[in-house]
Amino acid sequence: MSDRVPAPPRSAIPDPASLAGLFQREEQLRERIGRALHDDIGQSVSAIKMTAHLAADELDPKQRREDMQALVEMADEVVARLRELHACLYPPQLPVLGLVAALRAELARHSAASGIPMSMNAEPPSERAPTMIEQAAFRIVQQLIEQALSRPGIRQMEVLLRGDDSALPLWIELRVACDDAADGMVPDSCQLRALSVGGELRGQGDHDGYRISIRLPYPCLSRAP
Repeated sequence: MSDRVPAPPRSAIPDPASLAGLFQREEQLRERIGRALHDDIGQSVSAIKMTAHLAADELDPKQRREDMQALVEMADEVVARLRELHACLYPPQLPVLGLVAALRAELARHSAASGIPMSMNAEPPSERAPTMIEQAAFRIVQQLIEQALSRPGIRQMEVLLRGDDSALPLWIELRVACDDAADGMVPDSCQLRALSVGGELRGQGDHDGYRISIRLPYPCLSRAP
């Protein structure tokens, strides 16, 4: 069964440059929100935690100490949640360590939350792609994982990544083992995001599940104009 999403009518396709600008602004907004959550709110909650520690050392009844300790534990949970939100909004590994590290962290995050085994097999090229390509690849895979997790009967996921310094395409494949390879596995928004950077997506299902192939142009930074 093939699940390649047909291209929208040409009149319905926005100009690729406009799409690229839209997605770039979206990434910039995600980064600003992520930094605000991490730096501002995170520091505030950490201050509450420090204050609670100080209060626990005062000459207070035993129950007060126990209450303050409980407050510290709750603050720890809030800090952990804020860090998770920050990673979701703007993965910290992406700008520093690159696409492979960011995808590994995303798979680990979803696997821990869902209990579904997820793995990655990567052979990236020796040079990193421009930021826009890495961001597009990450967001496409992130959305495909989230969509897969919304389906029943998911047993396992695997991400394959290949890049060849002698060739232009960056190839990523998401393999999902599931009980039902239903239609609609490739969201239109993922197709449009790939289109915005000159790439494409193809989906195919069989009795074991389905796989989605992502091909994106890979102009390495040292060869980019």
